[in-house]
Amino acid sequence: MSGSYFPSYSISYGFEMGGAVTIVFFVLALAAAIALVALFLPRNKRGFYTGFTAKLYDFLNFNSYWLPVIVKATYIFLTVFCILMGFYIMFAASFLIGLVTIVLTPIFLRLIYEAIFLLYSIRERLGRSNELLEQIARNTREKNDGND
Repeated sequence: MSGSYFPSYSISYGFEMGGAVTIVFFVLALAAAIALVALFLPRNKRGFYTGFTAKLYDFLNFNSYWLPVIVKATYIFLTVFCILMGFYIMFAASFLIGLVTIVLTPIFLRLIYEAIFLLYSIRERLGRSNELLEQIARNTREKNDGND
């Protein structure tokens, strides 16, 4: 067979079109990143934005995390998948191995995902502790300013 049915593509397609295109996109991305950093990352802008820009502010400052939702969804998916596979194994191959799969796999998955969430819960608790310490510091300063 003397040819391929699939066309060959080059990985460096953007550079073959011209290095200028890549440089222009790089400069545009850099300018956009600088503008977004200047507009949305300063702490004094907290509470300044409303609507979509408030959500963009929270997103860019990592005030809300997507990882817990993704981890929970994958846990549920894998648990259901393993239970279904356990039923399949139970009736197609070995009843005992299928039963063990149905019982032990969700427990094993739960332990793994609890270890993952342990890290997230530590981060959450540290965040709450920092907020409480900041509030205590503000209250202490206000009391000291009032006593002068």
